[in-house]
Amino acid sequence: MAREATWQIYFGAIVRCAGPLLFGLVHLLPRPAELPPAAVPVVGLTLWMALWWLTEAVPMAATALLPLIVLPICGVTPFAQAAAPYSNETILLFLGSFILGAGIERWNLHRRLSVHILQRIGADMRWLLLGFMGITAFVSMWISNTATCAMMLPIGTALASRFSDENRALFGKAVVLGIAYAASLGGLGTPIGTPTNGIFLSNYQQYFGRSVGFVEWMTFAVPLMTVLVLGTWAYLARRLPRKPESAAESVLREARAELGPTSPEERMVVCVFAAVALCWFSGQWLSKWMPGINDAVVALSGALLLFLLPAPSRKGEFLMDWPTAERIPWGALLLFGGGLSLAEAFRTSGLSAYLGSCMSGLQGLPAPLAAAVVLVAVVALSEIASNVATASMILPVLAVLSTVLGRDPFGMMFGATLAASCGFMLPVATAPNALAFGTGLVSVRDMARAGFFLDIFCVAGIWLLMLFLG
Repeated sequence: MAREATWQIYFGAIVRCAGPLLFGLVHLLPRPAELPPAAVPVVGLTLWMALWWLTEAVPMAATALLPLIVLPICGVTPFAQAAAPYSNETILLFLGSFILGAGIERWNLHRRLSVHILQRIGADMRWLLLGFMGITAFVSMWISNTATCAMMLPIGTALASRFSDENRALFGKAVVLGIAYAASLGGLGTPIGTPTNGIFLSNYQQYFGRSVGFVEWMTFAVPLMTVLVLGTWAYLARRLPRKPESAAESVLREARAELGPTSPEERMVVCVFAAVALCWFSGQWLSKWMPGINDAVVALSGALLLFLLPAPSRKGEFLMDWPTAERIPWGALLLFGGGLSLAEAFRTSGLSAYLGSCMSGLQGLPAPLAAAVVLVAVVALSEIASNVATASMILPVLAVLSTVLGRDPFGMMFGATLAASCGFMLPVATAPNALAFGTGLVSVRDMARAGFFLDIFCVAGIWLLMLFLG
């Protein structure tokens, strides 16, 4: 263990030094005649950030601050222009949704919903697995995938531990993997389901001046998510016996008893969230009456309302307090900003135009083949790197590539965004995978075997969707 820790220290130090060295090396190499001088520092910065993001030798949110330093110093953009993407509309949408999610978690609303539904499913192991996966996928459409997985895993493992000897290992392995995979797949369903989706929304709007609303996103993503969750369930449930497990009902009854009666705070949070969701779904109608309203305004209004509404059963407290809000993933918001600032530098420095000319030879590439190559590359990269980092690096390139190929950029970029959340083979691929592995009920081999099948299944499903969108 000591030797491994020493190696990690040395490796981290080497990578931290290699980032700025790569940046400097780019300036020493001969510059192609067609490459604008302002694009040279952007190329170096891209390599620097990519290396640090892929290896996580430096915290990813800290790496996202590099554009604020490098771009003004190198004269690519003024500081105000480099900093503007950090307050992008999509970032503020996620800020509001993170606070709403924290309110749901604070009052255990998501746990009550889960236990209530599971109790109604019955004791059949296959249906219980589907219940766990369906609830996890639905909840992770609205709050953090990691938080959803962390909430569901203890319920699943407690249930498995009370099963008979012949069923304990089988159900334990299936439910742990099912919850982890459903948490990742559920994030595909809504624009706020995972930070990767926010990277797409902001890049798509920045490059093409178009926004994607909740209804439009969910029209394409929810059917795909449903198919992928059901296919994953069928694969994981194939070895489970078709018989009820008597211990299931007692475990879920105990879990519900621990929650006690529904509190007034839970009812109030449901009302606030339902109002916000209704406004998101009716955005086009609302904009006719209030032209300045958008999804970010709605999310921030709902978040602020939680700070204003008093908690009836706790004197002097409100539905949301700042100590709870401080625990939301602020680093993810910085990641958005860093990726968007870099993408804006691609455009303003002329690097996007240069990449387009370099890719002009790909114009005859068939769309199905281009889509397949992109998806396989993104899924492979997301197995070893953060899905947010993967999306931040690949989406600006795909914006240029889709234009060169003469294809609608929505399909190419949307498909790659979904694929970035489909790393299922390794514990390091996603936080839900790591949590599942941490239970001790699955081995790396178990996860790799199931994850390989699911990677192929997801690539095929998203590929078909991309062809349809194209």
